[in-house]
Amino acid sequence: MSERELTAADPGALEWPFPLFEQLRVDGTSVLELPGLGLMVFGQEAVVEVSKQMERFSTNITGGRGAHLLGLSPEPYSPEVTELVAQYRPMATDVLMLSGNKRSHDREKALVLKAMSPRHARELGPTLQDICNELVDAFIDAGRCEWVSQFAAPLPITIIADTLGVDRADWETFKGWSDALFKGFQDQIDNPERVKVAGKILEFQAYMTERIEARRENPREDLLSDLVHVEVEAHELEDADFEGKRRLTEAELLGIVVQIVTAGNHTTAALLGTAMVALAERPELAAELQKDFSLIPDFIEEVLRFDAPVPQTWRVTTEDAELGGCPVAAGTIVVPVWSAANLDPEQFPDPHTFDIRRPNGRRHLSFGRGPHSCPGAGLAREEARIAFETVLTRLGNLRLAPGHTLEHAPSMMVRAYKEIPLEFDRRA
Repeated sequence: MSERELTAADPGALEWPFPLFEQLRVDGTSVLELPGLGLMVFGQEAVVEVSKQMERFSTNITGGRGAHLLGLSPEPYSPEVTELVAQYRPMATDVLMLSGNKRSHDREKALVLKAMSPRHARELGPTLQDICNELVDAFIDAGRCEWVSQFAAPLPITIIADTLGVDRADWETFKGWSDALFKGFQDQIDNPERVKVAGKILEFQAYMTERIEARRENPREDLLSDLVHVEVEAHELEDADFEGKRRLTEAELLGIVVQIVTAGNHTTAALLGTAMVALAERPELAAELQKDFSLIPDFIEEVLRFDAPVPQTWRVTTEDAELGGCPVAAGTIVVPVWSAANLDPEQFPDPHTFDIRRPNGRRHLSFGRGPHSCPGAGLAREEARIAFETVLTRLGNLRLAPGHTLEHAPSMMVRAYKEIPLEFDRRA
């Protein structure tokens, strides 16, 4: 096992990590220990091994204690922040759907899969198409837009809000809460910003708790109602303190909703942003897709492989293990790096060439693999397909606005552009 100096604050590595991946391959390294970050796993074979062994490589990083969602900074909380945190409702962000044991995980994931499947996206029918058109309508006459804030970010959170049964009048407010939750999961934020984030989280909790209670009394045809009324058995939960069956607690429901809102929103927005840059930088490809929409799904898959929206995730070993021929002690933080595995030349010849006709293009790991694969993968693909069918129908000559350098937000969780100033010609 080799060791190398790199930190989460290294702007060069965060903005463009691919040279590091290639150097590791030259060195024959598939596993790398980074001080303060954990054991990074780069090769596709080793990444798949980690992702499939749910019980040995657990996602339950904090042991089920939940989280304050106030960023990654080591700065101590100010008295004002501490006072706000004390008002939080219990929110089990580390259990059940994304972090629980296999039985409880499978049950909750099945519900979410049903609500976030490609079939559900198709059943949204005119809603998804109408939202895409409404977003384009808002900027088409200008001949330019800021793609992230005017399309890529609003689309997925709107769909999630609709799936959860959030009233349309509250969609914009809901997006603000989602942004605060995500910032709390992964940003380096100081105490003044923590105060803002904590205030938004309290608003979100109050809103969702009210809706949870309403769904208990009067269920609707939405995901929140399904989650409120599902029953779990004692043997399905690792820390069960009851016998027989029960429904999910408020803390568990809030935790699941937080995971849906944060994971399903910003990752899809990142995909839409990266895909637009790919088209704007390849006008011949945009023209090809405009002539043949059947190529759009393959285009989306290559975007996912080429530059994964989620570069890596985190696991913790529950027992001694071995990876890439290296011993790994129990309690070690292990980081499967999906974006590196997607560029493994043993799986994808000439991996740095963008090629929508790869015969194995769908074998990328951008939605994970194994029990913790992304339950919203089908919905994200369908959203992206409809989004780019709409865009390529209505906009032509897509190009990046001159005089602007594209930059990714400084994050190790989601690889997303801060802004994408776009120019275009109107087609329809």
